[in-house]
Parts: sequence; structure tokens; C-alpha cells
Amino acid sequence: KNQAQTLRTLNQISSRQIDSRYIAFPFLTLRLYQLTTIMKAVQVTELGQPPKLTELDGPIVLGDAPDMVDVKLVASGVHGLVRSRAAGKHYSAKGLPHIPGVDGVFETADGNLFYAAAISPRGGTMVEELKFPKRILTPLPKGTDPVQAAGLVNPIMASWMALATRVTNLPKDFTCVIVGATALSRSEEHTSELQS
Repeated sequence: KNQAQTLRTLNQISSRQIDSRYIAFPFLTLRLYQLTTIMKAVQVTELGQPPKLTELDGPIVLGDAPDMVDVKLVASGVHGLVRSRAAGKHYSAKGLPHIPGVDGVFETADGNLFYAAAISPRGGTMVEELKFPKRILTPLPKGTDPVQAAGLVNPIMASWMALATRVTNLPKDFTCVIVGATALSRSEEHTSELQS
């Protein structure tokens, strides 16, 4: 009776299932219970088709380090890189099924928010629970909107990286003038109208 009650209690734990296995000995049979986490994930199972919401066993592990941290996804951006990987057009996406996502905002067990980016050939960040190496988690200030952070960091980093690689080893007192392309084209159109 107690065993049946325990089973019912374990079955009622949200988002968990019981995986039972038997080990047989000549005079004794042991039944082992292991809790396995069932979680939702976005998965691409066929190229050219939209991703599907699926269920997976256990958290996705992105990285390999002695100090892995369990996190829950709060928000993940759908950047150009994510769409390209999901379509199978980016060199870093290999094989199916593929979980989209390269970064996001995550919550640790103590309720703190972190930003993290990780690219794996088949595993992405659009899954409820993940394990990350602690070193790639960047704490977010209190009050940060997780959706905005998830959507902005990747495009901002891409722009920063492009500028940072082009401004090293410049001559002393180098001056850079940035002119918007639309202002330049309007000036040319206006000048040609004035000349005719």
C-alpha cells in the first residue's frame, strides 16, 4: 500500500515521469525508480518545414566543464543566425533533429537572470532546461527586461565585432566620418536635380 501511495505521489510531480527498471537476482527482485525530467523544446525535424514543439528527456547540455549550472530558459532571440541554422543553411548546423537558438536569457535556481550564448551542432537554446558552463553565464542587472536582452545582445555584438576588428592599429589622431547611405543618396539626387 505504501509503495502504491509513493508511486502516485511521484506521478503527480509536475513535468516528471517515472522510468522503472528491474534488476533480478535469484531470490530477490529490485525495482529501481529514476525520475526523468520531461521538458518542452522547439525542434527542427525536417528542413524547409517550421520547427515543432516537442518533449525531450532531461536538460540539454551545452558545453563540457566541471562547473555546469542548471538554468531555465526565460527568452531566446530569433536572430538571422538562428533562422539560418534552423533552415540548415549555416555551416554550424549539422544534422537533424536540430534545436534552434544560439543565445538567450536564463534563470538559475536562485532566481537570478543571466545571458549566455552557446552554439552546438545540433543543440540550441530553445528548450526549457539547459546546463551551461558557469564561465559563459553573464549576470544581468536587476530590472533588465529579459525579452529585450535576448533580442538585442546578438545584433549589438555583431555590430560591435565588425567595428572592433576594423579599428585596431589605426594611425594616431585618425578621424572617421560616418555618413548614412540614405543621406548620401539624397544629396546626390538633390545635386543632380539642381544641375539639370
